[in-house]
Amino acid sequence: MTPQQELQNWLDRPMSYSQFSTWEYNYRNKVGKEEWFDRYIKNKQTPPGPELKFGKKFGDSVEAGKPLAPVTMLSKMEQGFNVVMSGIKLVGYSDTFNKETLKETGEYKTGVRPWTQKLVDEHKQITFYALFNLITNKINPEDCKFWLEWVPTVRIDRANGDFSGDDYDIEFQQPTEVHHFDTKRTMKDITKLIRFITDTRKEMEIYARKRLALTE
Repeated sequence: MTPQQELQNWLDRPMSYSQFSTWEYNYRNKVGKEEWFDRYIKNKQTPPGPELKFGKKFGDSVEAGKPLAPVTMLSKMEQGFNVVMSGIKLVGYSDTFNKETLKETGEYKTGVRPWTQKLVDEHKQITFYALFNLITNKINPEDCKFWLEWVPTVRIDRANGDFSGDDYDIEFQQPTEVHHFDTKRTMKDITKLIRFITDTRKEMEIYARKRLALTE
């Protein structure tokens, strides 16, 4: 595949929140954008670590209607959205969604890192869902309910006591507890997100062209 084809494939593919998150994380932490480039331009897949494996296991249990923790479940699990915004194709799946009212969206998180109200209020993934719902169902975010539920986990060492590499397992912290955070989004938040999406998309393309030696 030529560099031009690699770039075109990326341009044609819908963009997810995780792609923007990967780019933003690398930029914010000054660790370089190689991970983003390898994953989304070169399509190089890395094996999931223990956290991702556990998160998928939990997600699968929720989608099957048999959650491994007592989270709040709405009428539709894994609600898919495919939208076009300013010519940019976007895709996403909210963990749970009220398909009757179209006005309630929930997100689940597992992990060792604690979630706080501030983190939830600033979490762009939920703002993405608000944008998707606005475009798809023409419902303003102020008329909707959004929440995030975090189920704490712990690392269980397998061997050497320092959790090096991926040599550990993930389990729910005991007793298993679900932390529920209600949060709000506004049209101002969506306007800010749209600016972030369009600006970041331009930055990504400039960087990709440079790495692929396609800079004009």
